[in-house]
Amino acid sequence: MSFSQPSGNDSCGEMGHFFAYQGPGSLYSYLKNKYYITTLNTGPESFFRKFVDFKITLTLSGKGFEQHHEVILVVFKYLDFLRASAKEWHENHPELRADTNKVVDALQGFKAERARIVLMARKEMFERIGYGSVERWQEEPIYGTAYKVHQYDDSDFVPGVIGCKNIFDFAVPVKPNFLPVPIRVNPHADEKYRIPPRYPRVIHLTPFSRHWHKKDDRFGVFLAQIIVDIQNPLASESARNCAMTSLFAGLARDFLIESVCYLFSNGLSFSLSEHTSGVRFIFHSSNSWLPIATQKLLEGFRTFKVDPKRLDVKKEELKRHWQNFSLGKPFDISDGLVRYLLSQEQWTPQEKVEAVSSITCDELQVFIGKLLSQIHLRTLIVGAIGRNEAFHLAAMTARILDALPLPSEDAGELELVSDSGCNHVWSNLVENPNEPSSSLTSYIHFGSATNPCLRVLGALLVRILSEPAFNVLRTKEQLGYVVRCDHWSFNGDATTGMRIGIQSVHYPTYLEERVEAFFVAMKTKLERLTEEEFDTYKFGLERTWMQAARNIPEETDRYWSQIENGHEDFRSRKIDVYALRRVTRSAIISFFDKKVHPLTRKSLKISVHLHSRKARMSSKALDAFKEFLRQQGLVGAYQWGEGSSVNDVIDSLPEGEDSPINVLLGHIPQLLTKYPFNEEGSLRSDTVVIEDPKLFKAMLRRSQPTVQGPEERSLKRKVENEDEERRMRRRIGK
Repeated sequence: MSFSQPSGNDSCGEMGHFFAYQGPGSLYSYLKNKYYITTLNTGPESFFRKFVDFKITLTLSGKGFEQHHEVILVVFKYLDFLRASAKEWHENHPELRADTNKVVDALQGFKAERARIVLMARKEMFERIGYGSVERWQEEPIYGTAYKVHQYDDSDFVPGVIGCKNIFDFAVPVKPNFLPVPIRVNPHADEKYRIPPRYPRVIHLTPFSRHWHKKDDRFGVFLAQIIVDIQNPLASESARNCAMTSLFAGLARDFLIESVCYLFSNGLSFSLSEHTSGVRFIFHSSNSWLPIATQKLLEGFRTFKVDPKRLDVKKEELKRHWQNFSLGKPFDISDGLVRYLLSQEQWTPQEKVEAVSSITCDELQVFIGKLLSQIHLRTLIVGAIGRNEAFHLAAMTARILDALPLPSEDAGELELVSDSGCNHVWSNLVENPNEPSSSLTSYIHFGSATNPCLRVLGALLVRILSEPAFNVLRTKEQLGYVVRCDHWSFNGDATTGMRIGIQSVHYPTYLEERVEAFFVAMKTKLERLTEEEFDTYKFGLERTWMQAARNIPEETDRYWSQIENGHEDFRSRKIDVYALRRVTRSAIISFFDKKVHPLTRKSLKISVHLHSRKARMSSKALDAFKEFLRQQGLVGAYQWGEGSSVNDVIDSLPEGEDSPINVLLGHIPQLLTKYPFNEEGSLRSDTVVIEDPKLFKAMLRRSQPTVQGPEERSLKRKVENEDEERRMRRRIGK
């Protein structure tokens, strides 16, 4: 639903606050409790200079789609409620900056007679609710999308909105009846240490949990962030368990958003997401509100009960999401399939779709109890919170999530690796029959990231190759619009490698041939690199690693990546810089020969080929078809080329009553058979084709848990000594 507003109306941005509230009495809460919607998003969008569109986007459930007229009526009644209560909103929420009168004036434009509403769904859903056959609708000229325009002004819809009874469930959010205890923190001192530690330290340890704390000593703002990671291998033990973990996280997130909505007006933001080893909370708030917010959210999470009707809506939402994955971009799909092959605890969207339909409320509730009964808990607290407050916060988290201990070595996620250096290829068809593009994703495994030299060599090599890959494969050879060559990591950053991917109208086998040819050519480029050019690459990478975090969330992410991969070495960036300065050009060439060069490669390489289902025409078939057109008296300048799809050819043919298009279309299959498109290329002789992905995964071994090697320990000691010297200088200076 969209409403056009003048571009100078500053109150438009304030409207989002009214819809962002999702607690009791809100539009989201009302429609969600009727099981009509799954998500609600609002905000202004500027397309032209003179006006903006304020959009209200609702994702409907199956029941909501059938009752979409009622959903629209409810939205307009909520707008009526806002017009009547705007003054009360501003009295209860002083953080709203816009003038009350301006907001009321802006809301006058949010009426039914000025609305533009778009209802989108699959054609069978429209036919089921009485919209008639979609085949009789108009067709959008570019994408061929069927659409139908209906003027509500010509019906009784607008009078129905005006005459509809008010909904008394709507209410203005009230302030919480408690105030947090202010936390005063000196950012330049600590209760235990005169100078705050530069990196997180373990402050609380229990048989089932491990807690880190890092007080802010850089930004000087009264903000804090906490990550609470709950691990249990049961979460992804099977596709069914994986689906139940997703259901649990989604349902609990919706429940918590509504139950503690009063905290969001005080700057709290939180996320609850599932991962292969369990679920993870991230809280971000002012330091005064963080303890009470964490307590309320975790208590609600621990006592959560499944609502059977909400479960049905969430199952429908997840099923639709997983089914739509196969209709996405081929490049994203092939990326996901490579990660599936190299992860023991990952499942395909198709496997999860098959499992989610039969999950019952009782089964999910029992699963939640098992998931939270034995866990390994990790938390990280960063920001304007002192050591004592952080200790109490960590202890409270462990107390609320009280569970049996689970050894940390049983909770982590490990990658699947192979000791052989074979080339493996898994070929699939793109499920979307209308997708003209194919895709290739190749992953070359470098090894464990615990070795700093290997880690640095891999990062530097990817930096050297990324720009030439784009320039050669995309710009010069024009293989496809999407061409990427970048660093990939698994299990946080515990193992490392290089991903090169292309989405193209060409066949994946042909793309892989060109990629291998590119690697061969890059050997010459590496050998011709001057020392000045090589130092430029090194300096650029060093500058990237030494760049300071810009805010508390970014700093938290850096620390968490080290906790997540089990390395727990928060000085890794400095260690990498030490190792980078010792890298020579000959070392990079040797690393390239051993890991990447097709003729000397000894590392694992896995490729996923996704083939488009659309037929393609060879140059001989196109020439024969043009000759056939001339024989039919149809001469024109057709922009066809080698590899053009059949649809491209058909769309360019003349239309009209006198057009012999049926004869022309009947001739195309004969040409495809007589002149096949032979651009498939050929796989290397040492390539192993993956026929059964599950059997292939069973042949791989699990990677080893993170263990520091002697070289890394040596570099780590150098960095620690340097940090200690700097710390002593600061102490003497004070």
